[in-house]
Amino acid sequence: MITSTNKPLHNTTIMPIFNWRLIFKSQIIVFLIVLALPLFSSAQKVKMIVNFVTPAWNDTKVCDAGNGFNPDPIIAPSISYSSSDPNAIQDAKYDYTWKQKLNNEEWQTVSSGKSVNFIPAYNPPLLFNKLVGSPIKNYSYQLIIKDLANGGQEFKSEIFSFALASEVSVNYKVSSSNTSRNKFSIQLGANGGFSSKQYTWSSSRSISIPQNMVHVENPDGLEKGTYIVEIKDMICPLKTETIIVDETTKSDGK
Repeated sequence: MITSTNKPLHNTTIMPIFNWRLIFKSQIIVFLIVLALPLFSSAQKVKMIVNFVTPAWNDTKVCDAGNGFNPDPIIAPSISYSSSDPNAIQDAKYDYTWKQKLNNEEWQTVSSGKSVNFIPAYNPPLLFNKLVGSPIKNYSYQLIIKDLANGGQEFKSEIFSFALASEVSVNYKVSSSNTSRNKFSIQLGANGGFSSKQYTWSSSRSISIPQNMVHVENPDGLEKGTYIVEIKDMICPLKTETIIVDETTKSDGK
């Protein structure tokens, strides 16, 4: 008699088919990543510290009295590094660019280059606003540094700027007063300089100036005679203009 028994089969293991070439490539990739991690970590630990000395002319108003304005040099910044791993700090190598902007125009590169261990100072050239009565020129400067050796960090300095005005020019027009019979008014045009101008009118002893007209720009109710106006700009030199008022006076011809 044949007896049949349903016994479980022995445990069998299916051996995977290895792709040794793929495994080898993966090991190389892992090795390269592991090798690069310390370098990446070191670069991230390094901090570039840049210290500037602000120029004395920064945020100031200056006047070109005909000889131009010569700004003091922008002193080169001091650069240092900090890191939790001193060995991560490499010898410094930089790309640097000094930029200048006039009024609202685009930034222009005025000096650039590569440097090791330091950034050179920048000496702005002699600047002119010599056409008397011309508009204010606003100059701005900025330095951009890219560290090529310690993580490729980039730094932009604050913007240093100043306003350069021309000397004050004056033109005028004399007309009959609209408020007083046989009296005159002066319409004064003061150009150049800065906006904070002060006016002081005077005349010969035989002529009186209405008290409320002594410090205005355009006095009215004036008699015939010679008048002198002093224009104080607070920054630019004092401007003095002499005006003779009579029926034949119309303007200074400017």
